[in-house]
Amino acid sequence: VWHDGKPQAKLYVYFFQLSERRRDWDQTAFFQEDLTTALGKDDFDVSMSGNVAVVGVFPQNRTITYRRRGNNWEESIRMNLPDMTSFSFRDGLLVVTAGVCNFLSCMSSASFFEQSDDDWLKIDEMAIDDGDYFDALIDGELVVLRYRT
Repeated sequence: VWHDGKPQAKLYVYFFQLSERRRDWDQTAFFQEDLTTALGKDDFDVSMSGNVAVVGVFPQNRTITYRRRGNNWEESIRMNLPDMTSFSFRDGLLVVTAGVCNFLSCMSSASFFEQSDDDWLKIDEMAIDDGDYFDALIDGELVVLRYRT
């Protein structure tokens, strides 16, 4: 979709809950956001752990965090992250990876954030100067980072 000569898309986020009789999925929340860039099939991702869901919107280099309070979902944190390529979220730990290449070299980084109430606190960061893409997997207190050169 184009608007004022620029590509535009909408991001839709739906939350569903299994019914008490465990037969149907009921929609419990819906969020919609206008984006200033068109989205392809791999331009966003979602991860959920407990009462928190994180949506990554890669063309806009940001994450949007939603939190369940009682029976309601609400948007709680927006974070802009330059050159974001992927993220992983589990048990209050968010690992965001980024990568930038020019004609001479590539640089990748991974930033570690810890959830604190309604904010993310950056607790660590690492960089690799010969990789162009990072990916992360979290399992408890273990984080696996994969990158390619």
